[in-house]
Amino acid sequence: MNHAMQSRRRSHSHVFTATTPSTPISAELQSIKSFVLPALFKGLKIKKATSNGKFSTRVLTLSDDLFKLFVSRTNKRHVLGKRALSKVVGAIMATKEVDCTQLHIKVIDIADILFVQSGFIGSHKLEAAATLAFRGEKLDPTKVVSIFHGKGTTDFILEADSDRNALVSSIQIIRDAYHKACTKPNITMEQMLLRYDWFDVDSERTGLLDLPRFLRLLRRINVYLKQEEATKIYRDYCLELNSEPQRLGQTNRRGSKLQRRLSRGSYGHRDHIGINFDECIELFQRIKLSEQTDGKLVHDVMFDQLFGEDREGITVEDFAQTFLVEKQGSNHATTDEAKKILRLYGSVDGESFDRKSFGEYLLSSENDLFDPAKQRFDESVLNESLSEYFINSSHNTYLTGDQLQSKSSLEAYAAALQRGCKCLELDCFDGDKVAGVVVYHSYTATSKINFRDIILVVKNYIIAKPTTLPIILSLDNHCSTPFQEMMASILKEELGEMLYHPTSTLDRLPSPRDLAGKVLLKGRRTSGKDDGLSETTKTSVDMNDHRVSFNSRISFASLLKSGNRNVSSDAIEAPLTNKIAPELAEITTFNTVRFNDFSSADTPPATDMLSFSESKFLRMFNQNEQNASLWKINNRKHMMRIYPS
Repeated sequence: MNHAMQSRRRSHSHVFTATTPSTPISAELQSIKSFVLPALFKGLKIKKATSNGKFSTRVLTLSDDLFKLFVSRTNKRHVLGKRALSKVVGAIMATKEVDCTQLHIKVIDIADILFVQSGFIGSHKLEAAATLAFRGEKLDPTKVVSIFHGKGTTDFILEADSDRNALVSSIQIIRDAYHKACTKPNITMEQMLLRYDWFDVDSERTGLLDLPRFLRLLRRINVYLKQEEATKIYRDYCLELNSEPQRLGQTNRRGSKLQRRLSRGSYGHRDHIGINFDECIELFQRIKLSEQTDGKLVHDVMFDQLFGEDREGITVEDFAQTFLVEKQGSNHATTDEAKKILRLYGSVDGESFDRKSFGEYLLSSENDLFDPAKQRFDESVLNESLSEYFINSSHNTYLTGDQLQSKSSLEAYAAALQRGCKCLELDCFDGDKVAGVVVYHSYTATSKINFRDIILVVKNYIIAKPTTLPIILSLDNHCSTPFQEMMASILKEELGEMLYHPTSTLDRLPSPRDLAGKVLLKGRRTSGKDDGLSETTKTSVDMNDHRVSFNSRISFASLLKSGNRNVSSDAIEAPLTNKIAPELAEITTFNTVRFNDFSSADTPPATDMLSFSESKFLRMFNQNEQNASLWKINNRKHMMRIYPS
């Protein structure tokens, strides 16, 4: 009976109490803890989407230290006890391979979260759930949340609007705080990596590592020292610390073997008590930096050579002239610039630098070979014509794998946008009355996705980032007139003011700043055989070293029988429609035209756009040397798209 009562009580407790070592990163996260949804620490009941599109009740919990999200079952049989939980969290934090399916816990590290989105279908699992919805199971897109992370997505329904909005906000706040902390000058790579391994080595959660555990840690982080040498380094370091009061109270696990031995006085030296996380970081840096300097730290050797062995500190003038100008060759460096560096790594007033601060600066991004100033974005460069820029683009954006039989997915569009892609491709075809316009790779076994759902992904991305640079939708239009009219209606209805409406003639394309938060369409505005791209109506593919031509469609079955899987990206295409619906033409900015030559490169409207495969683009230069200079003239006024062969 008592056991049953304990099980019942435990089944309602989902608080994960794993804590990370005290570091500037954890301090940054703790500073924003009050902004996090409180219910998340106790556990939020969610309906998690499975790979087959069904939903299972789960509990989403945030660890106390804000480093981990846990998805666990609510059934009391699957709730871990405290000891078992400690073991699995320790293993997970140490990046060991853990069979979480048996433990019924899914773990998401905050560092692995790419982005979180809510209010629309944008992942494989939710697409599967939406498919089931057509069979009677309803799915309300406004209630879904998708967390994109290193291992895929975690998708779920959270019914309460207030909880859902607060959850999305909380995850974004935590993620932003984590990455902000990681870019701070005093955050080292060792701190970011060791926080994982620390949990496995510090199995008793004392917050301290004794000698055996320290030796184990060295092996885990691939520091190869003889045991005798590592032992001496550890003991010598502990001797330095023996002058400080021994922190017996830092052991936080009452009744542990270490605590009992300390209370009996069995250990009288610091190396037996152990070193804490910050001390471990310092010792590890000493080992790493002293490998080729006869036991002397690298930055101390450099400091002695530059400023003298008898000095412990330098002035801002010494640093600017002796190091930045004379040693580094930064002739443009000024005292004011040196002060900015010293404020980050030296004294608060920016007037002095000691040896340790000098060493931190040497390992920082401020001392990178690449000029940090070049990484700062200058918004004044966004005022030129759109034709003046290289644009991060995507080809066959909808595909998640090969071009013959892989899945098409909204998830691919969401991921492309989050990675900075600003030109997305949509191969549009007639669907049925229910699906409407669909997107897929023509005449293959790739799956189909709904055109409207793609537009919703784009819409929600802009809502989340209203000042984003313009997004271009490259429409390969294979639809009949009624479905083209449907496309135009969907674009206007869903995007509203986000959709850019071009004027009849443009002598100069607008700038990226003018088009911020806008969606531009690329396609064909006029009808007629001379306006389409010949490459999409007649292409060829290299199959077993034989060139095979295709006029209208290709036999997918014959490709599979041949064993060929490496088909060129545009070898399989449906013929483009000859008639363009006026409703779609009037909202299309970039008019794709057939290439004849560059002789009149500067005369067509600025919105006319050429599109080439890589192979044809190269052939064009080999056949006519003048094209090398003429295409540059064309590009000053017009956009040009180069896609994979």
